[in-house]
Formats: sequence, structure tokens, C-alpha cells
Amino acid sequence: MSRVDLKDRILLIELYFKNQESISETFRAYKTLKNIKLPGDPFHPRTIRNLVERFRDTGSVADIPRPGRPSSAAEVDRVADAVVQNDGRVTVRDLSSVLSIPKTTIHRILTSHLHLRPYRFQVVPILTESHKEQRVLFCNDMISRIDDNPSLLDSVLWTDEAAFHLNGVVSTHYLRIWSDVNPHATVEKAAASPKVTVWMGISRNFILQPYFFEGNVNGESYRELLTSHVIPQLKSHRKYSRVIYQHDGAPSHTARETIDLLKTNFSDRLISQHTDWIWPANSPDLSPLDYFFWGLLKMRVFKNAHSSLDELKVRIKQEIDNIDIDIVRSAIDSVMCRFLDCIAQNGDHFE
Repeated sequence: MSRVDLKDRILLIELYFKNQESISETFRAYKTLKNIKLPGDPFHPRTIRNLVERFRDTGSVADIPRPGRPSSAAEVDRVADAVVQNDGRVTVRDLSSVLSIPKTTIHRILTSHLHLRPYRFQVVPILTESHKEQRVLFCNDMISRIDDNPSLLDSVLWTDEAAFHLNGVVSTHYLRIWSDVNPHATVEKAAASPKVTVWMGISRNFILQPYFFEGNVNGESYRELLTSHVIPQLKSHRKYSRVIYQHDGAPSHTARETIDLLKTNFSDRLISQHTDWIWPANSPDLSPLDYFFWGLLKMRVFKNAHSSLDELKVRIKQEIDNIDIDIVRSAIDSVMCRFLDCIAQNGDHFE
């Protein structure tokens, strides 16, 4: 937070509370007072959120010195061995979990001791200008709704489907490979591999059980999922009357019969195409399942080979049961920063 001096930090706190604790309104008010014109922003909007959290935790907006714990030679060796064994395809979070070393220490070892950088295997959909405008509108709308109702994210059920191939090829969305040079890695296409399509629903407070589609997902099979799997689980969790159901614009999701079914069951608590609460097209970077959950799950599932689809399904269920809800909650909480990132990039993809 060193880019913002102490005087401006105090000003931001004052503006935050004067503007009904709205980050977006605080940011606009600050730029107006400072006469800051586009293009370019003085800092990222999430700086305000971090500043407010610090103020609430410590009663101060000053920087807190945090000297890092020295890394032992044994820790460095353990991290280096884990990176080599996994061909660099590891995450800081999972290394921390497996090695029982704090995430901050893992990151320091990777960058300062091993001199590695996280290179992305990122495949992103093409965004037209119209898509970008839709993304900005959606993110602004979500921020406004969250400002009005800070507990809104507690109610959102994020849903999606992903293909799990028997040969273990993992989608490259938002995965990284740690290396000292850019490996320019490519990923094999698994067109001929047997697969199962998995549906998942996650929220800040619970994870629904997976649902397996044997073939391609169509409107009929998706509606069967809703009536026989999703809605009964939500009723058993006593969440049915409060859940905000989210899904993307896949054809099976947006068929007229599907939207009618969802509106009957969720009324206006529906984030989707063809509703008043429109999910923007080509936006996996705004969905916790895409930017977090699928990558984590596939990395864990495919640590070992599987001889059949039935065996693969069992392993998927086991690994889902082993995922800590606190990790899911943290990933969902980060979506607010992603909304701000999307707005800052005028709707374009962001790092």
C-alpha cells in the first residue's frame, strides 16, 4: 500500500464512511477530489478494501512491518523436491497443505530462493466490445448489490460443469507452472479419451454433491439435474428459499424450458442469460468454479491414474469430500476483487 501516502489513506477512510461504505463510490469521490482524469487510476480499487480491513483490525492505516521468517535449508530442499516431482505444476496453496509450511514461506522460497516465476497455462475466450460492456455492467451491478447487502455472497450458489477425461488431461484454465524460464507449455487435446461430465454447486457455506452426466449435457438432462438433484439437496440444506442460483450461458442452461423451470423455483434469485440479472458471456474469470475449484479438484484427482470411469467417479467424490469449506469460502470472497479488476480493465481479461 506504499503507493498511497498516509494523508490520502486517512482521506480514503473518511470518504468510505461518508459514502455508505461503498468501495466504488469512495473510489469515484477520491478521483473527483483529486481531479484525476482518465486514462489511468492512481491505485487499484481493492486497495480501499485492504485499507478498510487494516483500519478495522488495527485502528490504524499505517504500514505494519512484517519481517519474514527465515527459510531453513531443509524447507527449501523440500519445496524444490516437490516442484521437481510435479514438473512445476503445483500451487502455493497445495504445497503449503502437503508440506505443512506457511503459504508466505512457500512463495518466498519459490521466488527468492529458487528464483522461479509462475507461468500461466491460460486459455481465454474471445471478448468482443459488447462482451466487455456486459462484463463491466455486471460487475458494477454486483458491487452495488453487495454494497446494499454485504451478505449477498453468502446466498449465491455458483454452478458449472466440467469434463474429466480418463487419461487425466487437465484443463489449463488459470493453472500455472513454476519455472525459471517461460516453458511455453502446450496441452494435449483429449478428444478420443473417455470422459464424464461433472456438475458442481458451491457456496460460501456448503458444497453440494456432484452430479455425473454420462453423455453430452442438453436441456433435458440439465432439467433432470435440477429437479432430481439440485433442488432436493437445497431443500435438505434448508437453503432453498434464500439461494441465488448462478450459471453461465451454455445452451442447455438458457433453453426456454430451463429458464422457465428456474424462474418457477428461484423467482428473481437467478443469475443467468435471459433474466433481469444477466450473467455476462465468456466470463469464466468471474466464476469461482472456473478460476479456482476445477483446477484444484483436477490436480488432486489426477495425481493417480484411473482404469475406468467408475473408478474416476469414486475418486472425484472422495476429493470433493476432502476439500475444506474454508478454502472454498476464501476463493468465493476473492470474487469481489475480480469484479474490481474487470472494471479496471474495462471488461477485458485480467491477470
